[in-house]
Amino acid sequence: MGRTHIINGTQMYLDHYAFFEEPDPGLPMTLYIDGTTHLPSTLLDLLPPIAVQHFQHVGNDLTETSRYFKTMSYGIAPAGLAAPVPQAVLDAFAKILFHPITAADLTVQEVAVGQFDLPPPATVTGSLVGNVFSVKKMVDFRVQILVAYIYMPLRIGIMSPFITNGQAAGYLGVPVPPGTDPNAPLAYEWKAELEMSTANSFVRPIASLPPPFADPWAPGTTEVRMEGKALDNLDRYSIVGSTGGVIPTSTVPAILQVLFGTTTPVCQFAYAEHGVLLPL
Repeated sequence: MGRTHIINGTQMYLDHYAFFEEPDPGLPMTLYIDGTTHLPSTLLDLLPPIAVQHFQHVGNDLTETSRYFKTMSYGIAPAGLAAPVPQAVLDAFAKILFHPITAADLTVQEVAVGQFDLPPPATVTGSLVGNVFSVKKMVDFRVQILVAYIYMPLRIGIMSPFITNGQAAGYLGVPVPPGTDPNAPLAYEWKAELEMSTANSFVRPIASLPPPFADPWAPGTTEVRMEGKALDNLDRYSIVGSTGGVIPTSTVPAILQVLFGTTTPVCQFAYAEHGVLLPL
């Protein structure tokens, strides 16, 4: 007997960094073109389901047997991270639009592209008791950054390659750390073991939280709210977990000052998944 866990949406909050949802409603739905290959790209197109996991189900116990998570893109706005619009981007748009444009015609969006990384032998276990669904797992979220240049009238965007360690170090005026490939993509990540449950919730007024450096609070935001919801008669649920003492790291540690406001962040982390848990 088994269960299929289909994740259609997530929420994440990390102190000092950001509160974001997947799919991100603030990231424009756009035809994105890879600035290197000049071909359409689906890298920034995130459509549900975000993930599918299969569990073996014995009694009340669940043990993961396989998983597939998509990459997850979301908008960020760290000051000073993006360089001015390259001339090559303006030239590419002139060819696409059949007329020249200026940098003022474009919306420049820094985009974080995250990926859950649970390498073997990492395991995910859980339980299903009545309509209460619980999961225990190591959440390891690894992020890279690119820049999207968007011509909003036609919803066409050109994506930069991922920002490299060398580029990030150059923005910051610091050397690339010894032993770090300057041409490899800049990466940062955080990890934590979470005990998630439909019985959990994480609700905090933003007045009690530190300001987020990677993405300011959206206008009108008064709280971060993640609420667990037990399985209903259509097997839909929301599952929540949180923990403290999470320490993000980066291939260029100095970038943490831009993203978290300090090079030594210690954060509270909260994570929610929304989906369905279907019997096989």
